[in-house]
Amino acid sequence: MPDPFRDGLSGCSKGYVHYGMSGFESRIIDRSTKEKSYDRKTTDSEEIPLFYEFLYPKAGQDYALALFQSFQGRSCVTKIRTAFRTEFKDQHHGYTVNVKKLMPGDLHDLAMQNSLVKRLTLIKRNASSDITDRYIESNIEHSDIEFSISSRPRKNLGNLKNLVKSLRMNDGVITHDGITYEEAVADVRIGDRLRRVGLLGPNTEAGVIDITNDVTTAQNGHPEYDSLAAQADNILKSFHQRITPNKDSQ
Repeated sequence: MPDPFRDGLSGCSKGYVHYGMSGFESRIIDRSTKEKSYDRKTTDSEEIPLFYEFLYPKAGQDYALALFQSFQGRSCVTKIRTAFRTEFKDQHHGYTVNVKKLMPGDLHDLAMQNSLVKRLTLIKRNASSDITDRYIESNIEHSDIEFSISSRPRKNLGNLKNLVKSLRMNDGVITHDGITYEEAVADVRIGDRLRRVGLLGPNTEAGVIDITNDVTTAQNGHPEYDSLAAQADNILKSFHQRITPNKDSQ
């Protein structure tokens, strides 16, 4: 198969997975009127469209890339990964396929390790007033606190690999100035722009690339398909270019 990104071509397969949950009841409220619209039944499934894209490099290479959208904390990647491995095993007896998340925690698997970092942000959610009172007078009982380190214009904080190594983490958290931060994100150059990448935090967020500000939202509240596809192509192309030289040199 030819290089899918040669001459500006995009990924090999892309579309939507409609993902939903059922088995519980709830009240659906109209936000504008505050009135109940209807009662959700245990047999109802609230489905949302989640974008996916697969990239199969040229013949002879032993890997493929896949990208999956998450939306407001919802993701179907675990179910897809399990189904994919099961289907592969059933059709190819004696062989197995490994599925790995390309993320800073697996920098030996490359992808983003040499990407340049513009900003590092530490985040503490739901901080008590005891902490915020150190800086401001406020009647807010709980708030979110962010501490950022940014490079000067046309400068950077180094590459992602070295930044992750330098983080002083203890039991999965970072402590600075007496405050414990449970999340850390980095603004990393991927493709032709800066993108926010999770370094530390909930398992579902670590390694996630945030493209919220780079896509166009449709009237239904979801990102427009063409807008998602353009961002996905850009990200996969960047990963493909970083991985291919290392694979070819082996």
